[in-house]
Amino acid sequence: MTKKIITVFIGCILLTLTFLTANVKESGGDYFFKINDNIQNEELRIELKGLTKEFNIERSRIQDYYKEKIEVLKKNQKDVIQNLKSDFSGRKEELIKKYGDDAKKTSNTN
Repeated sequence: MTKKIITVFIGCILLTLTFLTANVKESGGDYFFKINDNIQNEELRIELKGLTKEFNIERSRIQDYYKEKIEVLKKNQKDVIQNLKSDFSGRKEELIKKYGDDAKKTSNTN
């Protein structure tokens, strides 16, 4: 009985995966710049290839520009968080000094 249930369950999973992957289309690169293979005009084909290369160069420039910006922002975020941690650490030490050694013992056990 359990073998039948497991078999039906696996069959349902495989059937579901089949339907989910059936409509997946793989396209290399940007689909809107895909050059139609049926184009007979060689001049047009050459111009389209040049346009595609120009687009890819511009896209790479934009991606590199924002990658640099993101790295700078990540570094700034890390520095700000480090400053925040040191500020709160100092405030914690002030509270421990204010309330004495008992507070220090309880804060170490947490």
